[in-house]
Amino acid sequence: MPRLRSQQVRLPVYHESATAPLASPNSKAVTVLFPFSSRAVAERFSYFCVARLRSAIRPSAMMMGMLGAALATLHAACLLAVPPPALAADHVVGGSGWCIPPSAGLYRAWADNRTFFVGDTLVFRFETGFHDVVQVGRREYEECTADDPYQIFRAGPAAVPLDSTGVRYYVCTVGNYCSLGVRLYVTVQRR
Repeated sequence: MPRLRSQQVRLPVYHESATAPLASPNSKAVTVLFPFSSRAVAERFSYFCVARLRSAIRPSAMMMGMLGAALATLHAACLLAVPPPALAADHVVGGSGWCIPPSAGLYRAWADNRTFFVGDTLVFRFETGFHDVVQVGRREYEECTADDPYQIFRAGPAAVPLDSTGVRYYVCTVGNYCSLGVRLYVTVQRR
């Protein structure tokens, strides 16, 4: 999973009776790390946090000695209150390609070692004309048929978005490939 970068934002120190940052050349500021990759988002978030801090803490508590502790507490509270944005993942089915596997349980074992979330994408890599991907129901999956398919992807590679929770069943309808193991089901859950 990609690592989320943090942005440093310098927050001005407010005097207890001031409505704007101290303007003297000796003004103090505190640097705080926010878990956002965008600096603009981090700055807007820091402004929101400082505004909440100033309204939540009595002016007498904003003395210089307590400001650092107050901002550290606010930083921790903001991180707990606002989870970092979730990152969707692309899952390349089977790890390399959608083809006849050396063992019939390969795709089942591959799916058992992963967690699939709403917003993720299944990527089926195959050559157009040699394979396809058909989303079917459970009965069709078990019988290797596609009597009433939900979706058909004939051009490879196929990117299939996982847009809701539940179990999704996929088979290849070319020849007898499904009975040779070119089939997969995944359980999609909420993030």
